[in-house]
Parts: sequence; structure tokens; C-alpha cells
Amino acid sequence: MRTFALVVLFSCLFVPFAFSGISRDDYQRVMNLFEEGQYNESIAILKSSLDQDPNQAVLYNLLGMIYLKQGESIASAIGSFEEAIRIDPDYMDAYFNLASTYASSANRPELAADYFKKTLEADPKYVRAYFGLGWFVLTTQEKPEEASEYFKKAVEYFPDFSEAYYGLGLSYIQMGKAPLALESISKVRAMGREDLAYYLETILRGGKVSVPIPEDPLAEVPLADNEALPSQETAPEWGKGTGFPEQVVNREDKISKGMTAQDEISESNNPFQLY
Repeated sequence: MRTFALVVLFSCLFVPFAFSGISRDDYQRVMNLFEEGQYNESIAILKSSLDQDPNQAVLYNLLGMIYLKQGESIASAIGSFEEAIRIDPDYMDAYFNLASTYASSANRPELAADYFKKTLEADPKYVRAYFGLGWFVLTTQEKPEEASEYFKKAVEYFPDFSEAYYGLGLSYIQMGKAPLALESISKVRAMGREDLAYYLETILRGGKVSVPIPEDPLAEVPLADNEALPSQETAPEWGKGTGFPEQVVNREDKISKGMTAQDEISESNNPFQLY
């Protein structure tokens, strides 16, 4: 099945222009080159700007995201996010991106939960972090009770977050709380997400799922309090500019082996895998 990939969203990619080491034109060049897939060129501009002024946390955060999309050096991405945090210890987006990177790689994934929590320490209303932490705890650490609390917080701050209700429903199913799972099914159905309702109903019955989970769980999640709105009309599509792949699993092979939907979820213990 397609698992929900946790996003390294461009939450800081579009920011108010206030950098001393990079011109507005160069920043726009970086963005254009990035969108064109010219990662080495965009990295070169950022490094030149950081040579002039190394105390720019936002540029280090952006550099880390480009490294992730480039797919060649997770260690460089991690180092960039860590440098952003060193410069600005309250930089919640860098914490979030660092958490997502650890969750997506084999590089000490146990740190993912810690950095998601640090994100929430920096901003207790960071909805994406609640969802990410909930999904990570549910699928990787297999702690549905704890995961349910994070999903609850996500919908508390963003009541229309249907995918968080989906995660909540999965948590209830794993906890053996069918009536509460049915409530989650009703919630997602009322939001027009018949696909998610179908998944939960099928999993609740112990059946097999033949339709992939939607790829964009965070598309409608509001920005954090201090995040800038995108400066372009169209944000990058899910899986096409976030640094995370579209994880395709051969469903037919799994069904032929008699694997249930719940088996697939348990098997997908790292839904944040990078390219």
C-alpha cells in the first residue's frame, strides 16, 4: 500500500525576505533552479551566500531540504538542519525537518520522536508535528494509545484534518476500540473522504484494501503561526518537491500472499523512507 509519507514541507521555503547574505534575485534563482531540478546550482548559490553571512538559519534549512531532494547526502541534510537549529534554537521548522529526515532514513530513526517533540516545544500548535509524531509512533513504535493522543491534538487545532481522523481510527482499531473507530469513520465520511472511510471499514473487518491511500495528507493543513504563505500560486505537489518519494508497494503480490490491510500497515514500519 502507499503509506503516508511524512512531509518535509516547504514551510520555510517561502519566507519574508530578510536575509543579509543573499539578494532577492539570488534567492529567486535558487527557487527557480530548485524547481527545475538543478540542485547543484541552487546549492552553490546558497553556499556562496552563507560564506558571506553564515548566521542565516533559514538558508541552512533550505539547504537541508535541497540536499534531501537531491537524494545524495542525508548526512549533509541533517547537518544543515542542525546548523539552522544551532543558529536559532527555536527554529521549529528545522526541528520538524530534522525529525522527518530521521523518520525517513535508517540513520537513527529513534531520534525522530525526540525532534518532533522539540518542534512542539517550539510551537505547541504545530499541527504537522502532531500528525507526524502520531503516525511515527503508530507505525514504527506500535503505540496506538500514545499515537491517538497526538492525532487528537492535530484535530483539536485543525478540525478538518481528515487524515488525522484516519490515523485516529487506525489507532482505535489497533487498540480494539471498534465503537471509537466507527466514530472516526463517520468523521472522515462527513468530510467527504469516502476513500478513508472505506479503508477504515475494510481494516476494521480485517479485510484487504485494493485502493492506494491518498498521497497528500498535509495539503490542507494550515501553516504554523509564524510561517509565511507561499509566494507562488502553486505549491509543490506531494511527493514532487518535498524530498519524499511516492512509496509504491506491489499490492497484487501482497494480496496473493493473503496479506490483510492491517498486515500492510504493520509491515510499513518506516513510512518516511527517502529516495
